[in-house]
Amino acid sequence: MTGLAARLLRHRTGPAAATLLALIAGVLILVAMGTLVESGLRFRPEPRLWASADVVVANRTISHTFREFDGDTTTSTVTLPEGGTVDADLVDRISRVPGVTAVTGDHAVLIGSPAAVGHGWDTYAFTGRSLAAGAAPRNDDEVVADTRLGVTPGDRIELVVGGISRSYRVSGTAETGSAAVFFTDAQAARLSAHPGRVDAIGVRTAPGADLGAVREIASAAGATAYAGKDRGKAEQPENQAAQRLLVEAGSAFGGYVVLLIVFVVAGTIGLSVRHRRRDLALLRAVAATPGQVRRMLVAEATLLALAGSAI
Repeated sequence: MTGLAARLLRHRTGPAAATLLALIAGVLILVAMGTLVESGLRFRPEPRLWASADVVVANRTISHTFREFDGDTTTSTVTLPEGGTVDADLVDRISRVPGVTAVTGDHAVLIGSPAAVGHGWDTYAFTGRSLAAGAAPRNDDEVVADTRLGVTPGDRIELVVGGISRSYRVSGTAETGSAAVFFTDAQAARLSAHPGRVDAIGVRTAPGADLGAVREIASAAGATAYAGKDRGKAEQPENQAAQRLLVEAGSAFGGYVVLLIVFVVAGTIGLSVRHRRRDLALLRAVAATPGQVRRMLVAEATLLALAGSAI
């Protein structure tokens, strides 16, 4: 019946073309939605600031537990778009864990002009990069600036922090992959918008060290220990919301497309069958069984589906 179906399709170009176009459009949109979902599931943000850290301790989510009308308890967890903070005392506690070789807290400083983010100099050691030029900042009026800011060692740069403009001497430049500025640790702590707390803690451990103690300390303080490929999530929490939106939107629209394909193709095929009642009656008159007629119609739809998918 497949051969007969193929020959009959050549004599029904109108209905066949309508079904084929519906399948092409449906498969095209479905593949596009599938690509969105796949890219969202596979996306892992690469760490830049914590590229050489083994663990990053941060508080990037907030959970709220509430009671439903039926008495059940539900916990909802959302990602903080700009990230939370953790207690600065965790730095000392984590440093005493066996196997921890280096640990530092990041005092992120939002710079209004030029648009950049400031950090303490100790944090730069976790980027795994060497300076492009110049030297580390030694005084509170010195900074290391990313090359994207268009400065060179010895230049003066005006930084607006908290609405106050301050002039700094550029002691060195670096290529960090983002607009970043590195102050001395003391200056970064003074400029921080949340004294006594840090935005994240970078931890470097000896080979084979047990990270369980670090995770326990982080969990007890309400934070999370990110290791391996998850370190980028601690550094770029805003990407997690976009990632979830990508997966959810792609899945939702993909489901709608599947339903549309089913209804549109079923409608076009049904219309084609109704217009061919005389042809089908002729086949029945020459001893074609109902099963053979059904297989012929299924073969036609399959041939169109394969052609539409290939196109």
